[in-house]
Amino acid sequence: MQTELFGRLRGVTEVVPLPPATFGQVGDIYRRIVETERASPEEFETLRSLAHRLIDHEGVDEILLAGTDLAFVFRPENTDFPHLDGARIHVKAIVRAVTGSVEES
Repeated sequence: MQTELFGRLRGVTEVVPLPPATFGQVGDIYRRIVETERASPEEFETLRSLAHRLIDHEGVDEILLAGTDLAFVFRPENTDFPHLDGARIHVKAIVRAVTGSVEES
């Protein structure tokens, strides 16, 4: 969250990080997701609300779901904000590396 993905966000004109006051809460939720492969309804709503707050108040165009374990929580049918799915990006890169091509979804 603090390193802009270790400097790997090429072509991105601006990165708006999470508010520092939310690091602990988001980190705790993410650790629970990793351990349980799910989020409680309250945790889901906390993360969803934070995404909407960044879009509405900070002018963010898209939310990067960079933690691949967030795929346990956010799916196309329940994610109501513009986003990039880090898990999907990783899977496509792996398929491309193994097969030399990637199917569009």
